[in-house]
Amino acid sequence: MLTRCCSSKIRTVSASPRLKVSRCTKCGNLWGEHPNRAEGLPWEHTQGLDEFAGALRSRRILQAEAIVKLIRRFEATEPLLDYGAGQGVFLSAALAAGIDAFGCDLDVDAPLGTAPKDRFIQLDAPWQVPEGSWRTIVMLDVLEHHPDPVSFMSQLKTDLLVLKLPTATGPSARIARLAARAGRAGLLEQLFQVGDPSPHQWLPTRRGTVRLAELGGWRRIHRVSLVEVGRELPNRMRAAPRQRAARVVLTIAGTILGAIGPLWSDAELAFFRRGETS
Repeated sequence: MLTRCCSSKIRTVSASPRLKVSRCTKCGNLWGEHPNRAEGLPWEHTQGLDEFAGALRSRRILQAEAIVKLIRRFEATEPLLDYGAGQGVFLSAALAAGIDAFGCDLDVDAPLGTAPKDRFIQLDAPWQVPEGSWRTIVMLDVLEHHPDPVSFMSQLKTDLLVLKLPTATGPSARIARLAARAGRAGLLEQLFQVGDPSPHQWLPTRRGTVRLAELGGWRRIHRVSLVEVGRELPNRMRAAPRQRAARVVLTIAGTILGAIGPLWSDAELAFFRRGETS
């Protein structure tokens, strides 16, 4: 049986042939059900792959620099494991900052990948945790893909856990939920990455993140909002639009989201330790 966030009731937010989304009535976390999932590795089904990978990498470089500075504030953080390293952007930034870091993932062929091969551990199975004494585990845009995040967090043995998660209360999520109420589930399906071999299984609220972490034995000690997208928004869509008018609109929307990101963002970065109060 899956360990959800709360024991309270859940309410259906949206239901379509491709995705059913339910909301926890207590903490607000969104949980997705994917009737038809694709097979294969995540990058294999991405449309507009080069544009998407390049746009994603440029944003991740900016985020990685900020995250490394924040991690530097904490003592005894090495060795560090970048779990689900993807393109290797954060791993490269951590190594450049002099941090003893390693990365791991299932897919070693992420487009535009930058991970040094001697610092990369290939996983043999999904959600395998590499052997080692890790003082810090960083999971950037990873845990939301796990159907039972509480059970996974419970088994992690580390001093500092750093999570970057998409939120259920950011501007894009709010718009997507409003559109779903009007019978247009496309934006919500984009947020949950419907059609991807490893789609989003859940999206947390700030309160819901704390709740899930507590159930897994963790306490939040710090959090910040991260700018998740900017002018590159058209290319960040898994199915990037080709019409000029649509791209212009999305560029403007991305610029607005980037401007308000430090205050109201679609992504949150949170730091956790065991046995401490939030």
